[in-house]
Amino acid sequence: MSLEKVYLPVLVALAALQVDAVPSRIVNGQTAANGEFPYMVSLRWVSSSSHTCGGSIVTQYHVVTAAHCVNNTLPSAMFVVTGHTSNTGGGRVSYLEDIRVHPQYSLPFWMNDIAVLKLRTPIIFGATEQPIPIAISNTGVEECIVSGWGRAHFPSLGLPGDLQKANLNTMTIQECMSYWSPSSIVNGSLCALNSVGIAVCSGDSGGPLVCNGHLAGVVSWGNPCANGLPDVFARVYHFRDWLIENTNDLFSSDTFDEKDDPAYLELNSLSKVQSIAMYTAAVFILFAIALTGSHGNSLSRIVNGSPGVSGQFPYLVSLRRSSTSSHFCGGNLVTRQHVVTATHCVNGMTPNDLFVVTGSISNAKGGETHGVADIRVHADYVGQSNYWLDDVAVVKLAAPVTLNAVTQVLPLPTRTVPGSEPCVMAGWGRAHYPSLGLPGEVQTLVQNTLSVSNCRLIWGFNIRDNHLCALSRRGEGICSGDSGSPLVCGGEHHGIASWVNPCANGLPDAFVRVSLYVDWIKERIADVDN
Repeated sequence: MSLEKVYLPVLVALAALQVDAVPSRIVNGQTAANGEFPYMVSLRWVSSSSHTCGGSIVTQYHVVTAAHCVNNTLPSAMFVVTGHTSNTGGGRVSYLEDIRVHPQYSLPFWMNDIAVLKLRTPIIFGATEQPIPIAISNTGVEECIVSGWGRAHFPSLGLPGDLQKANLNTMTIQECMSYWSPSSIVNGSLCALNSVGIAVCSGDSGGPLVCNGHLAGVVSWGNPCANGLPDVFARVYHFRDWLIENTNDLFSSDTFDEKDDPAYLELNSLSKVQSIAMYTAAVFILFAIALTGSHGNSLSRIVNGSPGVSGQFPYLVSLRRSSTSSHFCGGNLVTRQHVVTATHCVNGMTPNDLFVVTGSISNAKGGETHGVADIRVHADYVGQSNYWLDDVAVVKLAAPVTLNAVTQVLPLPTRTVPGSEPCVMAGWGRAHYPSLGLPGEVQTLVQNTLSVSNCRLIWGFNIRDNHLCALSRRGEGICSGDSGSPLVCGGEHHGIASWVNPCANGLPDAFVRVSLYVDWIKERIADVDN
């Protein structure tokens, strides 16, 4: 598909307005840092390996883009590249299994301009590859951020080698209609504008507009680049139900039956519980944090848990990305200035890449915000394997927190927790699996621990002595976004959410056994304070 084929409909549809191009690249934006937009993908042609459109990771298997980027295109004709800011080299290649264009997509005004790409193999989440949660409410008038590889200078044809970013301000539908023909702006449209000279341009199509840490818009069409008219996006919240429906196909009833599960009888006798998290290598899903995902995403939220109340988990913190302000992992205070979390949450990150919020049960508002001074990961950490060893890290805050009714320290363990002990898990991971919907407030779940020997009956020798397994019953468990969050037994910190099998399917969740890392945690606290 040539650029002419992709963008011609816009030229025709808006001819009366003298519009002659769809967004292709951000004009006069700023260069993005590696890992700043880990949800961003480059959609490329197999025939030429050239970039044609952007997109956003929403699960380990799914990318959201614009319908006009992929309409009437076979999956074999395209591939996506993740994990890199360059549009010509680096990153990971993933091939397409399926392309799902919105059934009501139509010209000439590019209505319902949204599509879902299903990948053949799952993305392995890490510091530079993470999903972005889809909008949970209608976007109002606010400042948002767009990223893409579209033209950097208009009308120059030259494309930038590195990802660009720009801030845009959204507007009401009524205000947008004052710029554009009312018939071209519909309920599924979202308009955004910056100053003259800053806008999306050819090559940005399909890319994300992110507002308050959520995917709010998909780049659709616009006027000739950066001339002071609003860019038009597909409004993601308008398509939320359709997106959820078209990313929930990984564990249909004809592909998974608990009676076929070799662990089913063991789980019956061991007081079945579930799981949380992430990516499948074999049947494993590495708890690679980012909030959304399907068959094997990082922990995102507790499935079928109960809502927490303010002050119930005063030690719980939310780790958020500086670039998007979006929650990606949990953690807990162990001193007034130190947080314990999972290494896979922060591996490869710098202190400037994240901040910490304490004292709130919401993952989007309230609480106290804290900068990060230092990050220490375990030197023997093994990631992207079948068991994620030594998955523990210490994050030092820029300044001590003030302790109060909603902000407290969680004691380190003074004993080794046995099997069959009820413990409490709390986090902001997915509440319903495999739905993309994320809860706005913390969820909680009681889980029973398993002995190492019993857990090995299910997971085999992927379970080491430094793992702690816990489960509830099928249909309940931790999920993408819960990574790094604490498992609390008897008022002490005994587990760090690490990895698991697809969320809430009756297999144990795997935690770091904190009792074996007490000395390491204390040493790291001393290190960063000196």
